Amino acid sequence: MTLLRKLIREICGVPTDDLDDALATAQLAHFGQTRRSGEAYLEHPKEVARIVYRYYRDQDLCAAALLHDTLEDAPRYGTVQSAEEMASLISASFNDPEIGQEALRIVNRLTHKKGGLPYHAYVLSLLDDPDALKIKLSDMLHNLQSNPSDSQKLKYVDALEALQITAGGIPSGIDTSHWRALQAAAGLDKQSESLIREYVRELLTEAAMGPADIPDGVVIFINPVQEDTGEITVFYGVEGDPRKAPEDAGFDVRGYITILPINPGEGFGTCGGAWMVFGAGALSGWGPMIYDIAMEYATLHGGGLMSDRSSVSKDARKVWDYYFGKRGDVKPHQLDDLKNTLTPDIEEDNCSQFSGQWDDAAEDVYPETPRWVESPLSKRYTKPPTTMDKLRAAGKLVEL
Repeated sequence: MTLLRKLIREICGVPTDDLDDALATAQLAHFGQTRRSGEAYLEHPKEVARIVYRYYRDQDLCAAALLHDTLEDAPRYGTVQSAEEMASLISASFNDPEIGQEALRIVNRLTHKKGGLPYHAYVLSLLDDPDALKIKLSDMLHNLQSNPSDSQKLKYVDALEALQITAGGIPSGIDTSHWRALQAAAGLDKQSESLIREYVRELLTEAAMGPADIPDGVVIFINPVQEDTGEITVFYGVEGDPRKAPEDAGFDVRGYITILPINPGEGFGTCGGAWMVFGAGALSGWGPMIYDIAMEYATLHGGGLMSDRSSVSKDARKVWDYYFGKRGDVKPHQLDDLKNTLTPDIEEDNCSQFSGQWDDAAEDVYPETPRWVESPLSKRYTKPPTTMDKLRAAGKLVEL
């Protein structure tokens, strides 16, 4: 057995020509490149591939993991002339063109473009692509195990917290042991349990920051994330540089919320034109203000804001309980179900009410009983733009 084949067996199991070629392509792409520790950069994709194979036993995915940084790094370090050349090398590393194109698609999804989405939003964008997310989380695990800098660890903690909240637990397709290893490496195995509870506590005790609390040098950005879906992210950033996180500039401020308009083609219904929460996370005290801005923006550009239509944790539900019963400036609007039960002559308010169920008891689960109408999750919420107006007047709101 050649040294290369022995190495492949150690990384991805039984050697194959595809794995040989993928490793050779990775060697070419990262030639001369080193990590912060001084070791050859190639050791990183090899370790990421080992993690992928350990948890998922998928050789094609293991090969894609070997290549996960090539499209981002090779053109920048000059080992290839262009991203197009690197893309051709990636797809040509596989005997089956379909597998090659799928590997290239995954590597493309994993390429975090400079000046693009904030890191946590980029990671959240992979929730609809389990294979890409498996590799991204393996990449994060290896980096967390490799003596990361404080800013790097904070970046990963933010992303993992956002994934936990948005997915309502372990993201779909991710191995439980893999997720637990990530939580432990990031120090979140205890912290994550209290994250949403802390956010709810801020709301219920009104311990939230307001426009006057935003320090000089920090503003709130409203950033269109994807033109095709209309998705936007509201986040704190450094004035004049939305790509720079406030914490990196010495500010104790952090938070974001991502929302998107409902697409009736996805089976949720029209939902009165409401926007849906896609993901959120914040440092203590800084979450409620951007949540209000998201609701105001969704009211100005549609039918207001509503919860995720597929899954809402018990703690996150308390946020909607708060908006439903404790805010005089927020107006709830009852939505119908997809059967048109409440307003048979009106279809515009039809909306999936799966998340409006009360608990897992058979008698309380929609559609067996109509109790979903009592749930705060069965409604959309509108709010006048008072927070946005205050921020604009103070020069603290920037729409990109």
